[in-house]
Amino acid sequence: MLRKKGKHYLVFMVLACLSVISSPLLAGEGFRDADVKEAAEMVAKEKNNARFVILDVRTKGEYDKGHLFNSINIDIKSANFGEEIGLLDRNKTYLVYCHSGKRSKRAQKKMKSMGFKNIINMKGGFTGWLGEKNPYQR
Repeated sequence: MLRKKGKHYLVFMVLACLSVISSPLLAGEGFRDADVKEAAEMVAKEKNNARFVILDVRTKGEYDKGHLFNSINIDIKSANFGEEIGLLDRNKTYLVYCHSGKRSKRAQKKMKSMGFKNIINMKGGFTGWLGEKNPYQR
């Protein structure tokens, strides 16, 4: 009888460990940077995932000149950036980008302080995206 309970406990522990290992935070999400190549792969893989949001934090003028497909634009320089970001779902995963990666890093930090769970900063920004000849929308 004791051996059966021990086996069940062992199976439970193995399953618990596997669920922790496969959690999004430990699987590479959370608060991190991704280079343009990794971001492009992520965008392609997650294109039909409603829980994945591409967030452009450049000005409207920059956004209008070209942006990633299906991205939303919230200008980090705007006075109501925090208010607009606050309306977003804190449990979704956000790929955040700007022109070069500096403003998006600031946005990532701000969003983290507001309780967002998964923010990925695209290093190199839109400039890097274009440099890799990735598709974009005008």
